[in-house]
Amino acid sequence: MKIAQGEIRLKRSSAPNNGSTELGSAELSANRWLHGPVWDVLLGCGVLYFISFFALGLSGPAVTGTLSVGGLAILAIVTGAPHYGATLLRVYDQRESRRRYALLAVWFSVGLVFLFGASLYWYSLGILMISIYFNWNPWHYSGQNYGLAMMFLRRRAVAVSRLTQNLFYASFILSALLAVVAMNGARPEGALSDAKVIGPLYYFEPIGLSDAWITGLLGVGLTLYGFCLIGAVGSLLRRSTFSDILPALLLAGTQALWFVIPLVMRHWEIAQGFLPFSANYGEYVFLFIAAGHSIQYLWVTSYFARRTDRYPGNFRYWFRCVLAGSALWNVPPILLAALAVGVVAYTEGLALLVAAVINLHHFVLDGAIWKLRDGPVARVLLRDRPQGGASPIESRSDRHLGRIFVSLVGSVGVSIALLSWWENEFGFVRASRRGDEVRMQLAAERLEMIGRPQGNYRRHLAQVALARGDQSEALEQLNKSLEVRQHPKSHFAKGHVLRNQGRWSEAAAAYQSAYEIDPQPVKLIYRFSDALIHAGDLDRAGQVLRDGLKLHPGNPVLVQEVAVLQQAQDRSQ
Repeated sequence: MKIAQGEIRLKRSSAPNNGSTELGSAELSANRWLHGPVWDVLLGCGVLYFISFFALGLSGPAVTGTLSVGGLAILAIVTGAPHYGATLLRVYDQRESRRRYALLAVWFSVGLVFLFGASLYWYSLGILMISIYFNWNPWHYSGQNYGLAMMFLRRRAVAVSRLTQNLFYASFILSALLAVVAMNGARPEGALSDAKVIGPLYYFEPIGLSDAWITGLLGVGLTLYGFCLIGAVGSLLRRSTFSDILPALLLAGTQALWFVIPLVMRHWEIAQGFLPFSANYGEYVFLFIAAGHSIQYLWVTSYFARRTDRYPGNFRYWFRCVLAGSALWNVPPILLAALAVGVVAYTEGLALLVAAVINLHHFVLDGAIWKLRDGPVARVLLRDRPQGGASPIESRSDRHLGRIFVSLVGSVGVSIALLSWWENEFGFVRASRRGDEVRMQLAAERLEMIGRPQGNYRRHLAQVALARGDQSEALEQLNKSLEVRQHPKSHFAKGHVLRNQGRWSEAAAAYQSAYEIDPQPVKLIYRFSDALIHAGDLDRAGQVLRDGLKLHPGNPVLVQEVAVLQQAQDRSQ
């Protein structure tokens, strides 16, 4: 999915003597809009998200059945991937840009690749990178909203004093910080036991702020946010007309609707029946926020690209962005799977690590290339003048070879993304609803072919096989699941099948594997000790039961199994 120091951000420079922005109205574009008022308001100012926000609220939870998370993955293909691709084209498509941003485009990228490779074996580094990505993400979105708001104000020659600009800027910073505070509460499992966390090997690690700290910080932050926003808007209204500042107000509203209002509602549990505010659907709603951010980015980058003599047209530009972004997102995991690099499957945490690395790369590049004080950016976005042409030292053949390569690799990436989306949503999820085992099996195989294996799909197929009495097929599916990830559920299910077949030693070995990962579940302790008793390993069974009773004192199931163990010991004497 994602937030840097601001796409399309405004770097504040020295203020003129009169306290307003330094560009006079004579220097600015006579055209107040980029693509026209309708498209600018819908796509650039976030009104399209306003519409989707209220549509989700009116539809309620039922919409998640029709538009599932898997089904919405298509948004990532048509908006998310080209959003990243647009940055890649801006930095890497022309030799002049590659040279200008060489430090970041080459050496920073190489450094990230090195860190990514190290993270495949050093999980703590991967968790750190993911946590940096999550905490940076709110400002990335916020910086883009702020920069676009200032762009609209300056294209309209609105006099913005240094104080007003500072207040407006602070409101976006504070809203981003509020989101960071809200996501860094203590994890629920932190208050439980010492059981190992069963889940992806890569995950976001919050700071662990207590509820009291979060409530206090949110209270202070919201007060400051309201003060800064009201002060900035009031000052703008005194200096200009409502119509002149309307785009900036809409972007401030988009910012509030993305971050401030939902987190207030979720933290204080207000209107939780309204889907966009519900804590249960936060990740689902964020898919729409991410799409809105990506659409906004494509809206402004397409305008910037259009001001050159090389612009291929809207559709071709979007498609080139799709190819570049899809190559970045989908080809590296295939290479990792083919080379057997690392030990983590794509769907077991590697996807999140890939997302973190790609987004950190995206954040840093955008922080460098989109500054309104930058000559080319200011010429296009503020003064509406065209960019310069292609660098004279870059040959046409060099550009064509590079674009052919990107097109080929990008086509592979798009194919992988589309096939993954189709097989997950239609090949497995919907097939499972109608009980089509053959189609589910085919989907699992195809996903494995493209480097997107799903261990839980194989476990589900094992359950289907058991339901029709085919234990051999169930074992085969569970073994394939374990090839993807050594998950305790797969080991436990395998032990269950072997137990039913009377293969007690093998069952005990399977339970042992699950027990080494997570020794907490009572059912596992009972089954493991029972298999050990039947396999004749009474000493080990006794140790497992003693450890289990320390975790679950007086548990009747374990107490009864102790009696079974005692009987077995009596018979063996």
